[in-house]
Amino acid sequence: MKLTPYRVVAKNALMSWNGLSEDEAQKIIETSTFDELESQVYAKNSVVYAVEAIANYFGNSSELIGLMKDAALGDKQDDIYLFCENSYELIGDSLNKVGFSVIDILANVHDGWVKDNAKKFNREGRENKKYQHLPIEMIGWKEAKADLLFVEPILDAMGIKVDEQKLEQEYNKRVTKFFNEKNLVNENGIDKGAVARLIAKGHEFYSPLTEENSAKSKGEAMMMASQVSEKLENINLKTKKH
Repeated sequence: MKLTPYRVVAKNALMSWNGLSEDEAQKIIETSTFDELESQVYAKNSVVYAVEAIANYFGNSSELIGLMKDAALGDKQDDIYLFCENSYELIGDSLNKVGFSVIDILANVHDGWVKDNAKKFNREGRENKKYQHLPIEMIGWKEAKADLLFVEPILDAMGIKVDEQKLEQEYNKRVTKFFNEKNLVNENGIDKGAVARLIAKGHEFYSPLTEENSAKSKGEAMMMASQVSEKLENINLKTKKH
């Protein structure tokens, strides 16, 4: 039997974030209640955002969302094993047929994190992480792929494997399209001034933002633009000279 995606997420989080060995993490996910795990990994919301993004490909059926959510988290939440493995695999088959983007799913998880963590924006010691409160196209691949921790176990339960190399290429193309469509590049690369002006628009520019995690000044917006430029330095965004 397969573990619920939530238990897989929790296991990986305990190893990645808390430094536990695989055996130690396995023991905890097999013996802890859902609430005990959640108090350590805070993964529920991100798993739900991933489920909602997948269900969106099928018209956002509330019945399907409920089924997928219960299966991903555990029908009674304290369940350890996936109770509808065959149904999940059928959803995976359908998902492959309709065509889907893992980046879109990651983006929904990221947008949810931005909404849920506005208070972190001004937290002392996180000054260099303000860029995290911007769209997925502006945070860099390393940051974007971190949410695979929540997404990959769900896709794996559906029989869908993620190719990280291809995913990075897709991400880079998406970033290039985003910056060019919004006129945020010039012949030298990212136009930090243009990026800062966009960031300064806050919620008008990026809907998950609130007053709490929007730039409060031109200087703060420019600082965030510099962080964006640094995170995307490996992507060639220069426009060609005419």
